[in-house]
Amino acid sequence: MSFTDEGTPTSKVEQGIGGKVAKLESDEAELARMGYKQELKRDLGLLQVKLPYDVALGQTSNH
Repeated sequence: MSFTDEGTPTSKVEQGIGGKVAKLESDEAELARMGYKQELKRDLGLLQVKLPYDVALGQTSNH
């Protein structure tokens, strides 16, 4: 049997639920990272398309 920080016992069911919640939170964090990376790739792709177009029109960036 396990005990919480307060010293009260936790059941196997409570431990299992806690593990599933931690796994879901981990999965959610991974999906968020993947989504963020996908957005960065999309933005980079848009920049790569836009920059040659601007150069072809004779427009310059003030970066």
